[in-house]
Amino acid sequence: MVQAGIVSEEVISTVDLYAILAEVLDVNIDKNTAEDSYSIVLVLMGEKSDQSLRKATVYHSFAVRYAIRKDKWKYIDKNDDFSFTSLKGELYNVEIDPMESVDLFGEEPIIVAEMQALLDQYKNSGRSVKR
Repeated sequence: MVQAGIVSEEVISTVDLYAILAEVLDVNIDKNTAEDSYSIVLVLMGEKSDQSLRKATVYHSFAVRYAIRKDKWKYIDKNDDFSFTSLKGELYNVEIDPMESVDLFGEEPIIVAEMQALLDQYKNSGRSVKR
């Protein structure tokens, strides 16, 4: 049972619902299913961990735009963008700028390169979850 008042810094996503329900219902997930879904049941039960469940959270929109969130950073990849913009991406420190109003893409090239590399790794493997 989930107790009231539990607070966690874990980043979760709606894609996690698949893995959560599978765990609660004791159903095995095929390795080619729910490629980015993590079960947060232990987090919901109040169990603490020294490390995050996932290295990063991947977002994918209907407009074929990818984004990735890792720690305090959110990177939006516009290399495959079909909006005909000259921007190659956006980078935000969501810890101090949760409204994503200050784009740091041009000021943090090392963070941009790390985020792009991790996103490319996930895109090339087709998943972020290891099953």
